[in-house]
Amino acid sequence: MGELTGSENRVDIASVDNLKTLIRNIAKVNASEIERNKSKTNEPADLKVEEIAAQVISFDVFEALDTVAATALIKSLNENIQVILGKDVLVRNQGIGKLVPLLYEVLSLIFAQTDEQVRKNHLNDLLEFYFSELEVNLESAGSDYILKRAVFNFQVKYLLVFVKFQILLEALQDQDAKNQKRVIELVKNLQNYFSFPKINQEDVYTVVRNKVGSNNYELVSYELIPLDAKNGHLGEYFQLKIDITQNAESERLDVFAKLININHSLLKEVLERGPSKKEEFFYMVLLPKMRQLGMGELLDFAPNCYLSRVDDILVLDDLTLAGFVCLTPNIKLDYSALKVATRQFAKLHACSLIMEEILSKQAGKRVTLYDLYSEYLQEVLFLPDVPDMKRGFQGATNNIVYIGTKFPEIAGKYTSEELKKKVQKGWDLAVERIKASKKVKNVICHGDVHVANMLFNLGANNECESVKLIDFQLLRYCPPTHDLMFFLYQNTVKSTLDQYKPELIEEYYNVLSGSLEKFNLTVNELYPREEFEESLKLLKVQAIFHAFLYSPMQSLDPKLREKLFSDPKSFEKLKENRFGLIDIGLELESYRE
Repeated sequence: MGELTGSENRVDIASVDNLKTLIRNIAKVNASEIERNKSKTNEPADLKVEEIAAQVISFDVFEALDTVAATALIKSLNENIQVILGKDVLVRNQGIGKLVPLLYEVLSLIFAQTDEQVRKNHLNDLLEFYFSELEVNLESAGSDYILKRAVFNFQVKYLLVFVKFQILLEALQDQDAKNQKRVIELVKNLQNYFSFPKINQEDVYTVVRNKVGSNNYELVSYELIPLDAKNGHLGEYFQLKIDITQNAESERLDVFAKLININHSLLKEVLERGPSKKEEFFYMVLLPKMRQLGMGELLDFAPNCYLSRVDDILVLDDLTLAGFVCLTPNIKLDYSALKVATRQFAKLHACSLIMEEILSKQAGKRVTLYDLYSEYLQEVLFLPDVPDMKRGFQGATNNIVYIGTKFPEIAGKYTSEELKKKVQKGWDLAVERIKASKKVKNVICHGDVHVANMLFNLGANNECESVKLIDFQLLRYCPPTHDLMFFLYQNTVKSTLDQYKPELIEEYYNVLSGSLEKFNLTVNELYPREEFEESLKLLKVQAIFHAFLYSPMQSLDPKLREKLFSDPKSFEKLKENRFGLIDIGLELESYRE
């Protein structure tokens, strides 16, 4: 495991400063090793993950464990660690003389030198200290290597578990009475891992600390309960129930967890491509900054977030306890829901405008949020030169032309070929107008405001009382009317839109204006009515084509869609007929609307 983890190097568990001194030294050595080993010509260490873990679970303390399930889990852990060994820069561990993952040595040190209480209070801070020290040393060495946050997080996630196995095996084999507390703590920690492998106990500590605002508590237990709802999103959904004691009183914390199911092949892709950071940026950077700048009363458009890691985990308030529900993508909203949702993203847009004004005043010059956060606001959907997106746009074009043959009033006087050319021109406009505008005001937009990306609180007579926006994975910096117009065209039927569209547009502008006034800002100066009206016209075509991109699939009942794709005969028919889904949908009145 390396010479830094022996008992002769053990520090006082209360001395975090001593630990930081050792971590600073590791970071310095690692930075020099990175330059030496970037070519990966040397052989990585065989960490013997499966062998060590198998030895641990053979002890009597794990006799109640389902060994078949545990062995499968250990195999998956090993596969992910092998990916880390093969995909990122390695450093030489002096103790074993072989190349190991970057985080291996610092995690080994921390777990060898601390108990559970110290790790509960300080693990995150110690790892952040290592990260920042490594960056400083790499910069000093003139290295071009950049440790990506996602790579850092994934190494911590998997190596953390392996290091627990290693430390526990040593303690179990040693059979020294002074290690009894360490054994009890690590056995309980790993038992929780085998029960709920999708989340580490150390993540639960972070959730609790962020929710209760303190480390002054004791973790009693936690449970991860899967939810049935899929709703077309990437990821799996769970209730995370945490029992703690605080000030001698028991307390139950209920939160909602979205977890990406990372297998080793997906992990390879994540490490290679550099994942989208939008949602983590929204919850962990943008919202806290808005709150810091005094916008707390406007931030009820989104749930509170207690943990977020890119392409891994998101933990929010469990709003189902407050009566919020998810709606399937095919549900079309009535006026009450349209009105409440419109108010919520008007607040989001207002906060963007307010933040720019405050930061500009502080800087003494004009500052935009795109200037500050451009890496998080890049376009990821409307990219016609990306092969997958190009195929998607072509398919949507064909769908529109096909629907035109079914509804002559849509095609009008145009032939199919003429209609196709007009549709392709429409896509060009949609792609162009979703970019930051040089003509009208831009803000940070949600970018994906369809019903499945919202939670609804429905009161008496099913009337909507509150809405929360979720899934901020398509954030972009563009005219605010992008969200407004797409929301209206995507989420309701034509008759409702025709009746209430002017009223909903007015509601949006009034809420935007009222939100700005709370900060002594006027909508007439920041977003005059004439500019707003021009923006509505510019983004209308974008919204319509955006809705066409989504609607053929999303307008189908998810249960019907699942049935069609799971039945081999139905699936074969759909493969033979590229408009098969539309044909099936058009048989339903709700789809035609």
